[in-house]
Amino acid sequence: MASTRSILMKLGGTAAANDEALESLAHELAVTGAHVAIVHGGGREVSELSRRLGLEPVFHEGIRMTTEAEMDVVEMVLSGVANKRLVRRLLAAGLKAVGISGADAGTVRGERICDASGNRSRTARVQSAEPFLVRDLWARDYVPVISSPASDAAGAAVNINADDVAFALAGALHVDSLVFLSDVPGVMIDGHHVGSLNPAMAEAGIRTGEISGGMIPKVRNALTAIDRGVSQVVIGDYVRSGDLAALLRGERGTTIVSV
Repeated sequence: MASTRSILMKLGGTAAANDEALESLAHELAVTGAHVAIVHGGGREVSELSRRLGLEPVFHEGIRMTTEAEMDVVEMVLSGVANKRLVRRLLAAGLKAVGISGADAGTVRGERICDASGNRSRTARVQSAEPFLVRDLWARDYVPVISSPASDAAGAAVNINADDVAFALAGALHVDSLVFLSDVPGVMIDGHHVGSLNPAMAEAGIRTGEISGGMIPKVRNALTAIDRGVSQVVIGDYVRSGDLAALLRGERGTTIVSV
């Protein structure tokens, strides 16, 4: 018997913020027949609540430098409000969604990084990712909905970028498809959307500056995920019903493969 296809999705952009788009996406996921896991963020909501509590968010080179005080806010928002809101929406669409965080069962472990002053923050990079809990949930036909807060080696809470969590878990799980949903139609080179990329094309685009800004880490992480056994990485947007199927067929977004 052939093994069931697996999809790990990093949910962002319109599909995460718009109820109608999310409902359409959930119904599409329900009929894929695949094992599905979803990683989500929610940085904007974290910043909003932090400010309401008198904590001004601090960023260094585009990365949130999570303080001791803000770590509680990160967990409340991402592993609480945002995670359970998404779980409920997916349940309503017929998916057996269950919410977990990177900390559960040691799914993701982080290594804390320093802020601009050299002080250790509660922000971390991925140190390791374990696939066992997600696989156990898949075996019972659940859809894991994963928030990015995790633990460090000492058991302290850490905040990890959701993109990094998605790439690391996709590699650990050796998924067939890693789908990155955002508000961009895909990778742009010289102002034009590119339907597919291989490693040589990607590195050339980065070297010449045609791939730039925030797309560089996404593309580089995609190449690392491919090296770790992910069959394809798809970067694109989701606006209406049918977009997921088009992304998986390579008819929408940018598909990154090994050759």
